[in-house]
Amino acid sequence: MFTTASAICLKNYAESTTMDYKEFLKNKRIKAKPCGISVPRSLVHDMLFDFQKDLTVWALRKGRAAIFAE
Repeated sequence: MFTTASAICLKNYAESTTMDYKEFLKNKRIKAKPCGISVPRSLVHDMLFDFQKDLTVWALRKGRAAIFAE
C-alpha cells in the first residue's frame, strides 16, 4: 500500500508519462502531402453511389491513396 506522498508521486509520474507518450505518438504520425488533382464531384461518373463519388474525389485529391471499400 502506498503512502499519501508516494501515491501522489506515482499519479504525477503516470500523468506526465501519458502526456509524453501521447506527444511521442503525435510526432510519429506521418501525413502524406496531397499530390493529386482536384476534380469536381459533378465530373465523377453518375453510376457511382454518393459514398463512392466522395471516396473517388478524395483519392484523386490525395494522389496516393488506396480505397478498400465495397
